[in-house]
Amino acid sequence: MVNNISFLRSIKPKYGMFLDVILIISIGIIILAFKLKCYDVYFTNGYIECSDSCKISFSVDYLKVNSIINMDKVKINKENKDPRNIIVSDILLDENSKSNYQIISFEVDQLDNGMNNIFGDVRIYSNYELIIDKIIKFLF
Repeated sequence: MVNNISFLRSIKPKYGMFLDVILIISIGIIILAFKLKCYDVYFTNGYIECSDSCKISFSVDYLKVNSIINMDKVKINKENKDPRNIIVSDILLDENSKSNYQIISFEVDQLDNGMNNIFGDVRIYSNYELIIDKIIKFLF
């Protein structure tokens, strides 16, 4: 038993295989960053009014408006839609929290599940670009 312990202590660790695996994973991540594109996603709750088409309205901090109004796709309660007729209000003041906000409204085609005059989950997809570009913008 003592010989086994001294034998195990005498074995030197080999880091070559570990470094090779880390290097391969790093190269794979870098290649994916140059190949894959993704959206910026903004989650909110919006008021949905439907007749022939549906109008969705929600409030947002005025500093985020520029990135949100360039929306490419919208997902409303698990339905993907293309927005049109995007309207942005003037900057408004919330008297209670003393913060500025703006109301964004847009139209989409009729929703399948017949929602009308309710609040629903809204996901806004904007700024479709390569992952490496997003990383560079984040760093600099």
